[in-house]
Amino acid sequence: MVSKRACLLFTCFPNLFLMRFTVKYLAVCAAFGLFLMTACRPTLDDLSSILESTIVSGDPAATSASTPQITETSPPTPVPSATPTSTSTPTPTPSPTPLSVADLFDQLSASVARISTGGRIGSGVLLEDGYVLTNAHVVWPDDSAIITFPDGDEFEDVPIADVDLLADLALLGPIETDLTPVVFEDAEDLRVGSDVLLIGYPGDFSRSPRPTLTETLLSRKREQSQMGLTLFQVSSPVAGGQSGGIALLPDGKVIGLTGNRITEAQFGLVTSGADIAPRIERMLSEEGVGSPNRGADETEADTRHVFSIKGSTGPQKIFMSDVTAGSEFEVTIDSSSNAALFITSPTLADMMLVDETTYGKEHISLEALESGVHYVIALKGPSSQGVFTLTSNLPLTPYRDPDDNQMLSLGDVYEGVIDFPGDVDGFSLFLTEGEEINITASSLMIDPLLTIYPAEYEEEYAVYDNDSGDGVIGTEAEVTYKAPHTGAYKLAITDASIVNGAGGYIVSLQEPYEGAPTPVSPKPTPEPIDSDFGDMKLYESDVFSFSIQYPRAYTNQSNTFDCEAYTACFADTTDPDFNFLAISEGEIGGPGAAQTLDEVAERMKTLGATVVEGIEWVGSEEWMTAQGDRAIVLNFSAPDGSIRFKVFTTSPNDKNIFSVMYFYSDPEMEPLINFIFNSYQR
Repeated sequence: MVSKRACLLFTCFPNLFLMRFTVKYLAVCAAFGLFLMTACRPTLDDLSSILESTIVSGDPAATSASTPQITETSPPTPVPSATPTSTSTPTPTPSPTPLSVADLFDQLSASVARISTGGRIGSGVLLEDGYVLTNAHVVWPDDSAIITFPDGDEFEDVPIADVDLLADLALLGPIETDLTPVVFEDAEDLRVGSDVLLIGYPGDFSRSPRPTLTETLLSRKREQSQMGLTLFQVSSPVAGGQSGGIALLPDGKVIGLTGNRITEAQFGLVTSGADIAPRIERMLSEEGVGSPNRGADETEADTRHVFSIKGSTGPQKIFMSDVTAGSEFEVTIDSSSNAALFITSPTLADMMLVDETTYGKEHISLEALESGVHYVIALKGPSSQGVFTLTSNLPLTPYRDPDDNQMLSLGDVYEGVIDFPGDVDGFSLFLTEGEEINITASSLMIDPLLTIYPAEYEEEYAVYDNDSGDGVIGTEAEVTYKAPHTGAYKLAITDASIVNGAGGYIVSLQEPYEGAPTPVSPKPTPEPIDSDFGDMKLYESDVFSFSIQYPRAYTNQSNTFDCEAYTACFADTTDPDFNFLAISEGEIGGPGAAQTLDEVAERMKTLGATVVEGIEWVGSEEWMTAQGDRAIVLNFSAPDGSIRFKVFTTSPNDKNIFSVMYFYSDPEMEPLINFIFNSYQR
């Protein structure tokens, strides 16, 4: 299970534009956050991992356009002779000697190739009509690959005919070769415990690749009913580079394509050969997820693009560029509105986010570590409007993602794709008050995370799910949602692990069934609190009996890396001035930690004056809260006044500690800051 904070840290891009503060500001915020995690004994939530990895990286199989269909032939009906005739006793014919494992390997491995593209390797198998079948994750999102057979024949720039990102399949070619094509056969009646052989190229980056033979056992069968797939679980893991190889029986029968590997559990998955042919037919008919409706629009490639970004769900514009390892990749976005830039390669070897200002330019200069497709994602803030100009030193091609801003309703089953690491697909739906709807998100290639929330509510009222469902390997997301009112709702699907890169999924919206998860509903929006500084909201601790008010216009930053070391954070992302409110809760008196409120304050003062360059302690104040609790307020500032922060800390019972930090740039904010500190209650 992945925590809400971990899931949204890198993947939910609607939050990434909030990370707009300069490096200097972030250094101050982070330093005090880290202090509070060492000087005090934090709560369990503070110590939770920011990013929990998952154990899945996809790999199933398919077959070629003209792959022969497996049909049963009935024996001919015997016709009686008019006159019986004598029949000579047949001479016994010796049965052919079964091929040895070595013979089978020699015979079949010649048609198993190594596939390489974009710094990745995998395996592939030759089919009829010159098509080569592999896994989609081996080649996606490239449009061509290099195919190398064991005899040394190499085919460069082989086009990707189409992909099926639901079943993790890709077709390359066609190519011209005299090699013998491989035919997949139906073996879904195979018994657990049967011997299975794997042929592929695990870990083979050599210039003269040679296929590898692996002996394993069928340990289980797994079904994905929504996708119509049977997967054979084998007892040995499918190593990197093995993806797209073949699985066969000791009698030479080829039964499937290797692909999924479950590293932590030390087993692999093989897509059944019986399910391959229909998938191939679908790809060749351009009905799959790799159809012309998805992908780069090559006619629009340019080094300069002017555009607007619409919609509150998935507020982003996606581009692709072909980058060479070692080269400089420079991208700039310019707007009078709030924007951010994110660049990533499919393997995450190259990844950078920049969002340092609320208005003006954002710029990324990246020295690429790997060659191939790189994604450039332009992001806008939730209330941002206007026109954005994107420029680059390399051509940028707009990317079409048909999954964004689709309208769904009860009874729909939708096939979508997480196109790149961190992609978020946003959907809309309409629900009536009290309506219950069961939502599942299933995938072989990614670990789906689904989020549903009322459209007019803030994200803090969202309902999340990662692994509550079933699925082939238990990574299906499922939630039964009860609408708190009649109106529009948002549904977002993303990959909780991010490391899987990309993959297809099925999202299904059905009526709750017997045994479905208990219906859940978001918390109601609290009524605003009137004050001399406008409407306020109330932050209440989930652990201790602390509360404090903050401006209603401030948005929750708890799912950004700015807030990693704090219990909660809030900021005004529409104000060009820097305003960031952070809250920390914990206990004092633990081993090696401060023992008293005065010791906590002294450590804060020392840290602020020494750890953060250019920040000075300028004074302390003794406060008394409305309930008679002693508090200490520390004041810090840069010599030029470009950044200031105040820290309010109290310990009402000499055990629990509550700190509120306000980072700001405009001194006229101090009356509001003092009001926030004085609103403390226990």
